[in-house]
Amino acid sequence: MQLATPNTDSHSVKINMSGSTMFTSNEVSFAEVISVELPDKTDSYQPLSNAAQINMVKSAFETRGFDLVRERYGLSCKGKRMVSLMAWHHPDLLNKEMALFSATLNSYDKSTAAKTAFGGKLFVCENLHISGEITCVRRHTLNVIGDFERLIEDGAERAIPMFLDLSGDMELLKSIEIDQRGGYQLLGQAHGLWGEKGAFLSPTQVNGAVRAWKKPLHESFEDRNLFSWYQACNEALKTSPSHDILQRHSALHRFAMKIANSVDSTLLIEQN
Repeated sequence: MQLATPNTDSHSVKINMSGSTMFTSNEVSFAEVISVELPDKTDSYQPLSNAAQINMVKSAFETRGFDLVRERYGLSCKGKRMVSLMAWHHPDLLNKEMALFSATLNSYDKSTAAKTAFGGKLFVCENLHISGEITCVRRHTLNVIGDFERLIEDGAERAIPMFLDLSGDMELLKSIEIDQRGGYQLLGQAHGLWGEKGAFLSPTQVNGAVRAWKKPLHESFEDRNLFSWYQACNEALKTSPSHDILQRHSALHRFAMKIANSVDSTLLIEQN
């Protein structure tokens, strides 16, 4: 799915959490988000409070054993629009670098329906754009509170197995050893894909990925394996245009899993 390019202004701030992104011109605290006055209900309009929407998401994950490890919030249009991005971990997961994300978008000015997205790579912007592997949408009409809560519960129920599958994918990538030269060879393949279906790194981003592969930014990415290579590409993808950042991350994932499941993956280690 192609996203429209958000019209972020010069004051908009890009907040990045491991590839999930939130754009806001006014980052605020949770207390500020829930303090915004709720508009009046009418015969055709029923508002959903920011507090109710966020707490629905928190409850859905906390009751399933997830821990909230990071949360960011933004308000715009004099407090009439709210965005949030939250990262969740589960104590039973061996891969501590993995996080499941949730994002919310809500309005008190009737500019958008209440929306929440779940997944490993999300995008949310105060200009009313939100995207993820699973998205829940409900207009502010009669019974919005009960209906949206059911959508959130259903979305979380579907997102968690997808997340566990992704975590398993990361463990597989860690099991595939790559030497330094093998990593460069893969980046060369990625460079050659540019302009074709399945491309994910632009020529400029290939240079960034080379730097991140040569000198990892985190200690956990220093092992020479396909997971560390994947994270080097993720680092480079942070500079992707907002309108196709999710598509590029998805293409990277498909590329890496194809390599991981290939009988030729052993060729990525130089034979002595």
